[in-house]
Amino acid sequence: MAKQTVRILLIAVLALFASACASSADTADDVETDAAMADSDDAAESADADSSDESGSDDSESDSDEEPSGEVEGESIWETYTSPIQEFLGVDYSNFDSDEAQAEFAQQDREAEEAVAVCMRELGWEYTPVDNSQFFGGFDPFGEDGLEYGSDAWVEKYGFGITTQAFGQSQVGPDLIGYDDSQMMDFEEQEQNDPNFEYVESLSPAEQEAYYSDLYGQQPEFDETLTEEEQEAFWQDYEPTGCQAEAWDDIGFGGAEQEFYEEFGDQLDDLYERVNADPRVIAVQTELTDCMADAGHNLDPSMDLWQQAYEMFEDEMQPLYDIAYTDPFEGVDFESLSDEEIDELLSSMPATGPELDDAAKATLAELQTQEIDMAKDVLGCSPGFFTGVGVDAEVFFEVLTELEQQFLDDNADAIASYAGSGASS
Repeated sequence: MAKQTVRILLIAVLALFASACASSADTADDVETDAAMADSDDAAESADADSSDESGSDDSESDSDEEPSGEVEGESIWETYTSPIQEFLGVDYSNFDSDEAQAEFAQQDREAEEAVAVCMRELGWEYTPVDNSQFFGGFDPFGEDGLEYGSDAWVEKYGFGITTQAFGQSQVGPDLIGYDDSQMMDFEEQEQNDPNFEYVESLSPAEQEAYYSDLYGQQPEFDETLTEEEQEAFWQDYEPTGCQAEAWDDIGFGGAEQEFYEEFGDQLDDLYERVNADPRVIAVQTELTDCMADAGHNLDPSMDLWQQAYEMFEDEMQPLYDIAYTDPFEGVDFESLSDEEIDELLSSMPATGPELDDAAKATLAELQTQEIDMAKDVLGCSPGFFTGVGVDAEVFFEVLTELEQQFLDDNADAIASYAGSGASS
């Protein structure tokens, strides 16, 4: 393996590590909506139970012989909900894991690879489109144990999936819970499966650097001393270049609907805050937080439980992220190493990053226990919380639908050009 190739690979790897760290802040935003959806599920289940008790019906006596918690049967509202805004745009984000969605992603990737090949050839390079079909629909690092997401068994093992799915199993060791990263390929496997590997190896070091620059663009200079907010701003402002970036831009990944969310993002943020603040949603969330208080958890009924859980554990997890996503090659002088020594070093590094040290594992073990115990208490208070089955979910989506439709009506003229804009993406 040529040293120049290694250098380019390392730059790409470190950029990914930096991106992973920066994205931890974004995840909180992504969780917010999911959390609100899930959180509103629970309280209504508790409300249902309370109302049946107060009715004084004979059913309450027979129910007392049953287990207090268990799987809740019924159709998840998450899977059947139709968003007025998504329907207006002509998109459906409900099931990215479906065979149809995976087939569409695979087709987009094939088109992108063909465009990359044209771009690289125009710049004077040889390039064979890479077949990435193995990554679509085949590898699920969170589904190796066969447990259905949100089921009682899944919750009892993973809790909310915050501390238990943050790191690969190779990083946390056999005694803690991580996602299955055994199928992830190392650098050498990735190179050898790349149809362009032999061609790149035939180039001089200077040619290799130019090749990767044309393919991936100029990699950003990332400053690890930046604060979390500065990191987020850094990656938001970063504009990728190179043939790969151009290919995906031409395909229009994200498309006009992405422009819609960028233009009206502030208004939509306000919309979702209003959903969570709606008295109907607060009422069902209060039922849940009151029940959780009896189990020793001090929660705010004006905030969705998912978001509260995420923030609670993420603050404690940050030092572990700092360890897991540090530069694994810090202090290594690659210029002084032979190709064989470089190969040995790369092959010895886990695909998902360095293994946590004993102190970090002890911290993670405590956090995982706390998370799973808290999630079990949620199951006890509201069995349908994690699966979107219950009156509370109905309340949340009723309010969400109402406010989304109001947004569409109030902004009909401003958004008219976006109608159906995502239908072909």
